[in-house]
Amino acid sequence: MIIIISLLIFSLNGRIILPLDLIILDERKLIIEILASYFLAEIPIQFNQTLINIYFAWTLGALFSSLILANPKKSLTNTIILGIFISYFLLIFGFRHSPNYFNSFFPQIFIQIIFLLIYISLFSFISAFFIEKIYQKFQKSENHKIRIEVLASSNKIKCPHCGTEYESVPLYCYNCLKKIKSNNEI
Repeated sequence: MIIIISLLIFSLNGRIILPLDLIILDERKLIIEILASYFLAEIPIQFNQTLINIYFAWTLGALFSSLILANPKKSLTNTIILGIFISYFLLIFGFRHSPNYFNSFFPQIFIQIIFLLIYISLFSFISAFFIEKIYQKFQKSENHKIRIEVLASSNKIKCPHCGTEYESVPLYCYNCLKKIKSNNEI
């Protein structure tokens, strides 16, 4: 899931540039901006193509997770853990290495993260629920085919005199011409 989200976000949008504190090292600034790119944690938030791309990337990642897991609880848990993991490191790195910026804009960044996590959680749960129902429907049709095969194999009978096998229950054996007694006869 993280690979799909990362590929989509960085191929569609690239890394966002944040006005972080001036004393921060370039490597740390790069890490914070990459982590912020997963949530579009820029201030002020703008409803533009970049925001749509972020939500699209997370939606496809959640859909991929739902297809593989096909279980609403597991898919929801997977999505929440990933979102919390990335946001945790974003906030930890941000507050540690750029405290002025993150102290100033924490409420807005936090709200953006929460909205995205709620959206992805709901999408992940609902899509996994429907995918699970579809998988169950196909499993039932497979079980039906298996039951038909078992029923067909139970209709086979052997002639008690010569051992010839039949797919049905004939009155006479076509090989030895002797009468075959069925289970219903006394």
